[in-house]
Amino acid sequence: AYIYDGAASWKSTDASIVVHQIDAPDIEIALNKSKSGLRFCVIAVMRSVDGRLEIQREERYFGGHREVDNYYGIGLRWTHGSK
Repeated sequence: AYIYDGAASWKSTDASIVVHQIDAPDIEIALNKSKSGLRFCVIAVMRSVDGRLEIQREERYFGGHREVDNYYGIGLRWTHGSK
C-alpha cells in the first residue's frame, strides 16, 4: 500500500486493512506504525508452498518503491515514467 500526496502520514489516514483467508485466520493491520516519511507499507508476503498459496503478515514500512524492490530482491528494471 502506498500513500500519495494529500496525506501527511499513515497515522493521519486512520487506515486499516483486513486480508481474508479461506483456511487461515484473517490478517488485520492498522496502518499507523510508520515513522515519518515512510509512505509505502508491505502488508503481506504471498508464497507458493507445496502447491498452495501461503500469506504471511509483514507490515514493513519503506520510503518508496525502489526500497521495497531492493529489500525483497524483486529485480524490477527502473525507468522514468509518469502517471
